[in-house]
Amino acid sequence: MNKKFFVALILLCFFAAACLAATCQTKAAKTKAATVKKPDLVVTKVLVTRPKTKGSNKVTLTYTIRNQGNAPSPATKARINNQTTGGQSVTQATPALRAGDFFTKSVDYNLATEGNYTFKVKADYQNIAPENSELNNENAVSFGFSRKF
Repeated sequence: MNKKFFVALILLCFFAAACLAATCQTKAAKTKAATVKKPDLVVTKVLVTRPKTKGSNKVTLTYTIRNQGNAPSPATKARINNQTTGGQSVTQATPALRAGDFFTKSVDYNLATEGNYTFKVKADYQNIAPENSELNNENAVSFGFSRKF
């Protein structure tokens, strides 16, 4: 065999090793990016209940916020908004939540008129927590309200 063949073979081996190293570094970077730990606050449940008192205009809104991320979240604030009237926003503190933990809170409302209502709850409405997704922070409930049972 000639000298040119061995030089070409050695260069081919160096090229193959460089390509393999670059591929391994790219895979390691993608794996590292996929395992970044962040919280992810989600409003999992929104319920409305009424007292058993006939003629009452009070309703109780109960919501649950869960950290479905893989890291703890800082303390944040949730906003509850009466979508029907365009007003009556209420801000509620949400404590820091470890990954997998949840927080449930109830808020009373006095409704002025009978009709259909929609209340929306948004977790971390000030975007304090650096979350995996900001697109899943809201949930809503719609219901009819009458003073007659």
